[in-house]
Amino acid sequence: MPNSGKSKNKGKKYLFAGLAGVHVIIAIIVAGIWVMKENQVKKQYQNHLASGQKYLEELNYESAEDSYLKAMAIDPKEPEPYLKLIDTYIAQEKYDDAVKIAKQAQKKVPEKDVEEFQKLEQEYDSVINYEWVVEPTIEADDIYYVRLGSGERKSENERRKQYESSYAVIQQGEKLGLIDMNGTMRTGMDYAWIESGYLMEKLDKTGLSYYDAFYNDELHPDIITDFFDEKGQYIYYQKALHNLAEWEGWAYTFQEPEQTIPVRNAEGTIEVSDPYAWWNQQRGKYGLYKNGTMITDFIYGECGSVSEGLIAVKKDDKWGYVDENGNEIIPIEYDASWQQFEDETVVATQERKIIDFCYGASGGYIPLVQEGKWKLADLEGKTAIPTGIFEKICPVYNGKCWVKKDGKWGVIAIGTTENSDLGDVIAGVWNGKLERTSDFIEDGEYPDECRVELNSDGTIVSQCYRNTDTGTYEVVGENRIKAIFDKNYYEAPGIERELVAGYTYTVLYTYDEDENVLHADYDDDFDEMGYRTKQAVTLTR
Repeated sequence: MPNSGKSKNKGKKYLFAGLAGVHVIIAIIVAGIWVMKENQVKKQYQNHLASGQKYLEELNYESAEDSYLKAMAIDPKEPEPYLKLIDTYIAQEKYDDAVKIAKQAQKKVPEKDVEEFQKLEQEYDSVINYEWVVEPTIEADDIYYVRLGSGERKSENERRKQYESSYAVIQQGEKLGLIDMNGTMRTGMDYAWIESGYLMEKLDKTGLSYYDAFYNDELHPDIITDFFDEKGQYIYYQKALHNLAEWEGWAYTFQEPEQTIPVRNAEGTIEVSDPYAWWNQQRGKYGLYKNGTMITDFIYGECGSVSEGLIAVKKDDKWGYVDENGNEIIPIEYDASWQQFEDETVVATQERKIIDFCYGASGGYIPLVQEGKWKLADLEGKTAIPTGIFEKICPVYNGKCWVKKDGKWGVIAIGTTENSDLGDVIAGVWNGKLERTSDFIEDGEYPDECRVELNSDGTIVSQCYRNTDTGTYEVVGENRIKAIFDKNYYEAPGIERELVAGYTYTVLYTYDEDENVLHADYDDDFDEMGYRTKQAVTLTR
């Protein structure tokens, strides 16, 4: 009997070892099942992504959306299905849905991926609505705008932007013409060259005079226009601002620029016998000059002029936009948007030089292009129309712009997603007093009573001390209204004189909803009378 205890212990050992082996086998089986299930889930995830991509390429957006939602449900932390679903919504122009997914992703994905979705939210949260005014049916090689005309009586530095007009240049092969925002041809395709101010060179040079001019909504044949520039060319020479007119041999009094301007740094000693020829050889960089001093270093390869508070600048072959104080508003990372910019610094030698440039801001927006992909941004740099919608976007004029889609051209009217009923909100009579400043009157002298009537149907009637203007307005941003006046009349006792038929200028009204006031910034250029006025006023009712 002495061995019976040892036998029992030995049996227990075998039993425990057997049970442990069973547990190991069960664990292995469970682990195998878990691995298989995990692999199956991963395979399902990848299948949903692959299906979504296939449906997206087939433009089957509903099925693509369903596939990406299933992938997101399997792995909510993975960023890829969120990005693909955003692409699906963008392809359908469902920007609100894209923003919702971008916000949702920020709560789920790893911290390192959150910033990407924050940028996507910002990109598509400011997208505006648009509608077709002219369907994309017009065939053309290009549609574009020419440079601001010499007849504006500004210096060359102040004219480094496009001629804002309801007429654009249309190009088919080597033939050019003018087309309006309704898609109507205003001239024949009879021209080989159209330059600033719409002076047009005919294809058939059979006579001594072979230029036409288009102004006041009419074609004027055989016009030879003197493009003499009264203000000349500003340069930065020997550590001070100068004007080439100082060396031209006629009486000239230096005039300080009225606004921020781009100036090129000149080197060497000026050739007084032919200052413009000397200037054309200069290769210095540009800087920004304001109120008697340089506000930036000479760091830009090219600069535009101030347009709606922004200036196009070029650095290292890329373009962006800065404000009037030199602060970067739109990053300098875009390509040239304007391939028809005429470099007027060579006008004295009667040469024509076209360089790549960027359009100025207009109508509250800026067309931007990067690697052939176009988008529209607002004055704060927020995306108004994202890339992938249009093949090309032209500057906005009077709430409309030319765009290219599927190889053909059309016109869209753009608006904001907010305050579409702003006309009803601000309709009524507003009153204030303009403190007018010009070349001939001191600041605040002769304040003008100002009465502005806004109707909800889009009509503005502005009645001041001597001016009566009529026009229309458009909403160009949150609580912002741009007034467009087509004609201006000068009225005084016994006098009624039309200054310029079809003369256009703008007044930007900013509506303060909390205070219920209108802040109006006027920019009136009465060159026919020989002076310029800058006006601002707060109106109440």
